[in-house]
Order: sequence, then structure tokens, then C-alpha cells
Amino acid sequence: MKFPTDPNEHTPEELKAMIAKMRGVISDFYVGAQRTGVHPFLEFCGLMSKYADVCEAAIAQDIDFTTTSIHGGQQLPVAGHDLAYLAEKFGCIFSGMLQTDDAKKLFCKAAGLDLDEGGSEQCTW
Repeated sequence: MKFPTDPNEHTPEELKAMIAKMRGVISDFYVGAQRTGVHPFLEFCGLMSKYADVCEAAIAQDIDFTTTSIHGGQQLPVAGHDLAYLAEKFGCIFSGMLQTDDAKKLFCKAAGLDLDEGGSEQCTW
């Protein structure tokens, strides 16, 4: 593997250890979330688990996933089926909060997503 190339990046072994820790936290959260009896809250485990899966796949592509936030400058590669899963989980959690154009516009702007050029102010995903 070609990294770490800078002192802020991590080796594949370090990244794999981080993922193991992430999965431990996800398991702990799941136990607590189940106790709440709130199904949408439990769905956050799915979001976190998928994030860990995507991070694990990034290691195989020589990408230090710790540098892929909006602050790190690198993009985290995500497969289409993973995006669909994340959207489904997000929809389950927030069910309908993004149904109005104003809500969609605010969400897109806050997430740093571009609005389409047609003037309808919908996100260009």
C-alpha cells in the first residue's frame, strides 16, 4: 500500500484497528438503542455500520478514510448500493422531514450540495 504519505495519515493496520473499535461502539449503541423501543433511533446503527463498511472498502483502495470528511479534502468512495442503503436508513429515521422544497433547499445548502441549474432549487445528487 502506498500510504501513509503524510504524518496525519494512518497505516492500513491502524485503520483496520479503528474499524474494529468503530464496530464495538456500534454494537454498544445497538444494545442501548434497542432498550429505547424507538425503531427510528435504532436505524442509526445501520448508518454507522454502513459507514464502517464503506471505510473498510476504502482501505482496499489505498485510501485513509480518516481524511475523507468535508474537512479532510479527500472523497470517500461509495458504491451505488451503499448510497441507496444509506438513503433508505436516512428516510426511515427522518421520514418525511424533507418533503417540502424549503426543507430540501435548506438541507442541501447545509450539506454543501449543489442546487440544480434549472432553478427548481432541488439538490443535484
